[in-house]
Amino acid sequence: MRKQREGVFHRKTLWYWGPVVIWMVVIFMGSSHQNVVVSETHDNLIKNIGHIGEYAILGFLMFRALFNREKNNPGSRYAWFWALTGAILYGVSDEIHQMFVPTRTACVGDILMDGIGAGIGQLFAIIVYLYFLNKFFKLLDRGKGGRKGVW
Repeated sequence: MRKQREGVFHRKTLWYWGPVVIWMVVIFMGSSHQNVVVSETHDNLIKNIGHIGEYAILGFLMFRALFNREKNNPGSRYAWFWALTGAILYGVSDEIHQMFVPTRTACVGDILMDGIGAGIGQLFAIIVYLYFLNKFFKLLDRGKGGRKGVW
């Protein structure tokens, strides 16, 4: 019985944290390439949109991994904070990594864009998890006497 619970725990951990790790590897690999300039006028805009987009995905995935749908779990109330903090800290580490890549530099503005992106991902995750999934579980549980939504 204990081995069965451990197996379930490991599968759940892999299910929730696997995409986070994979996305972090994608970001790391992307920032390992030398700087490519598209055009001087559009370069900053494209880079900022890229930072926001990739960290919005990371923020969403981190919230997904940290959020627990069990009722009255106090950790779920702070999932947004820890996911946002983790995404920003990863952005800081990514900028430090870029200092060692030829033609790349570290920039505080990029960390700001990473934080904005992570915040956007958090908002989307909160909407999905607290509104849509709550409605979904209420529909499933209607008349069954089961759990009553996400929280």
